[in-house]
Amino acid sequence: MGRPRKYSSELRERAVKVARESERGISPVARDLGLNPETLRVWVLQAEADDGSRRERLTSVEREELGRCGGR
Repeated sequence: MGRPRKYSSELRERAVKVARESERGISPVARDLGLNPETLRVWVLQAEADDGSRRERLTSVEREELGRCGGR
């Protein structure tokens, strides 16, 4: 079983939405929300993979499936 999440799903979703809608960039948005910019950047990249706009990354569903089968 994985480690507990530091941030709620609601916060993550809201932060990604704000970052994607903002014209300011990830660092200022992360600072405003009290997040590490790298954390927000990774969340945004994963959201883009999940919605199909970033094909070079695994989706969350694919990551879960890979984890269940032991990475094989």
